[in-house]
Amino acid sequence: MFNEIHPTELMFATGAFLLVMVSFIMLYYASHKNKQQRALNSRLHRHTQIDNELHILDSSQVSAAQLVAHTISRVGTSLKLIDEETGSEIDLKLIRAGFRKASARPTFIGCRLGLFGIGLLLAFLAHSAFPIPGKLHFLILLYLVPAALGYYLPVLALDYLAKRRQTNILHSLPDALDMLVVCVESGMGLDQAIYKISQELHVGHPELSDEFKQMNLELQAGKARADALKRLSGRIGLLEVNNLATLIIQSDIFGTSMAQSLRTYSDSMRTQRFQRAEEIAMKLPVKLLFPLVLFILPPLFIIIMGPAVVQISRIFGK
Repeated sequence: MFNEIHPTELMFATGAFLLVMVSFIMLYYASHKNKQQRALNSRLHRHTQIDNELHILDSSQVSAAQLVAHTISRVGTSLKLIDEETGSEIDLKLIRAGFRKASARPTFIGCRLGLFGIGLLLAFLAHSAFPIPGKLHFLILLYLVPAALGYYLPVLALDYLAKRRQTNILHSLPDALDMLVVCVESGMGLDQAIYKISQELHVGHPELSDEFKQMNLELQAGKARADALKRLSGRIGLLEVNNLATLIIQSDIFGTSMAQSLRTYSDSMRTQRFQRAEEIAMKLPVKLLFPLVLFILPPLFIIIMGPAVVQISRIFGK
């Protein structure tokens, strides 16, 4: 029976069978893909509805302070008043002050503009309530001083917050180094030790704990340890942290004992903290001199010499 089938017909039948099978497989995968796409779209639609409901709920419970902060951030985002170089400097100051959100720079710029406008408004209200006749330069000075104070007050506040955070990190660094030495000497790897002390320092030293947590996230993302340490030093902006990062990088490069290097640096940090405490103690007599002369000695003289002066005045008065 098979001898009666022509080879051309056999090839045609085989091709048709393969074509049908390929078409069936393509239709199957297409329907399966469409089913997955519909399921994904349904899930996204459901999450979008949930997000919208949560947004409506949050917007109904939002406070006035959050609304003002959001408005300030929108104003700062819409106005392009700084270039990239100045923006990078502002971002670095904000990071060193502990503000890492993407809305930190627009909020900061919005605060400067808002306080600038408030200064002008207060000057206008003061001039309207108490009209003082004067020359033009007096009026310019009247409007310029409050506006300038309002514009530069956020910069001063940001510098103060950054310096205070750096001081807190500097004070907590010796304790962190001691814990790091203990963890490394107990057999932990350096990355695991940094993760451990970032958890342990959360209550007592939250600023340094946040920086170590950020470094751990960068290490988990695949960044090299040397790059993560350099970024840690750049975010904090302290010479002591820069020296610590350089010490760890050089210990990795030259293969020296990490525990011994950290212990030596920890001892030096303890010595430096003791020397800073001695320096502050030596400055106290000089700082107490002016309050002593101005506010303590005059009342003391009055209490001691007052009765004698009264008795002498009574004797000579007779």
